[in-house]
Amino acid sequence: MNKKVLFVDIDNTFVNFNTTFKFIYASIKLNYFKKVFFLFIKSFLFKILYKLNIYDSVILAYLLLKNKSQYDLEKEANNFVNQIIEREYINFECLKIINQKRMDNYEIILLSYSLDIIAKNLTRKYNFNNYYSNKLLFENSICLGKISSNFKKINIIKKYLNEKYTIDIITDNIEDYECTLNANKSYIIINKNNKRFWYKNKKRNYELIL
Repeated sequence: MNKKVLFVDIDNTFVNFNTTFKFIYASIKLNYFKKVFFLFIKSFLFKILYKLNIYDSVILAYLLLKNKSQYDLEKEANNFVNQIIEREYINFECLKIINQKRMDNYEIILLSYSLDIIAKNLTRKYNFNNYYSNKLLFENSICLGKISSNFKKINIIKKYLNEKYTIDIITDNIEDYECTLNANKSYIIINKNNKRFWYKNKKRNYELIL
């Protein structure tokens, strides 16, 4: 039997916003100084670095979770997925593709640079098969304010290729370009920030979702 997998990006693909930023903002909402620093990262620094093709401003945001307990963050992530990520924030074109692939016996796996505590809860809620995401690091059950540095999407793609899977992918992320080149079918979620890139670099295996 042919093994098949659909990899699904989370931020601005399955969910219509950046889950990492929104979760961190919700987590620090009672801390005024952290809130101001977060807004600076998100509204000013992130936009500058993004235009320069530097995506590490989110690393600064992880620092805002430092010293929080693993128990609290796990609880907050569960509430975030079940209360904040409501139906109106789910991309239904993406969900339709997922349901079609399920009927065709695809495994559904989240592949995202979102936080693992978010991806884990989304996987549980929507009955996906697995997830790969940024792993938030803890020591003695206290958050260190950083993530594991060894996660790369293309390595996961190559792992499944080596295991003889047919691979499809859904993403909006231009950083996933190499991943899409290694997929049998790539569904690209188009938005105003990525439209130029994906139209310029469109391949025969792409389906652009407007």
